[in-house]
Amino acid sequence: MDLVVQASSGLLSITGTAEGESVRCGYGVTDVTAGLFAVIGILLALRARESSGQGQYVDVAMLDSMISTMSSNYSSFLGSKVVPRPMGTAFPTIVPYKVYRGSDREFGVAVGSEKLWAAFCLVLERPEMEREPEFATNADRIRNREKLEPLLDQILRSKQRVNGFEG
Repeated sequence: MDLVVQASSGLLSITGTAEGESVRCGYGVTDVTAGLFAVIGILLALRARESSGQGQYVDVAMLDSMISTMSSNYSSFLGSKVVPRPMGTAFPTIVPYKVYRGSDREFGVAVGSEKLWAAFCLVLERPEMEREPEFATNADRIRNREKLEPLLDQILRSKQRVNGFEG
């Protein structure tokens, strides 16, 4: 059932490889999400009973739960008319944000602010990248993703993961 709800909610349309292959989430995400929404409903029902003395009816559907969690994707489409697509481990609104291959293993990189971008450039021993106009802000990095990601692939391929820290 989980796979069916991942597909019908649209989750499969954005979960997969950059080449477009659909891939289900690695765990029963719709089952777990519906369970969490049920817990929220139960807690609210208990709170309402405390104040009113009346019982509540809690009804949670897996599809409704996934529609709720997909709302940022729907909103993004409505605002931009760009259809969300599979991007592998990358994320559409933050760059860099994906899994890169190092010299000894893969590791995740998530640079969600300009402060982190500056620190990341220092760790890469490429401080000049911070000031390059094409990469100065996250908006610039998103616009220039096709140039930045291959450059980072090349740089990070020589890096090793050491004691939980990439360097």
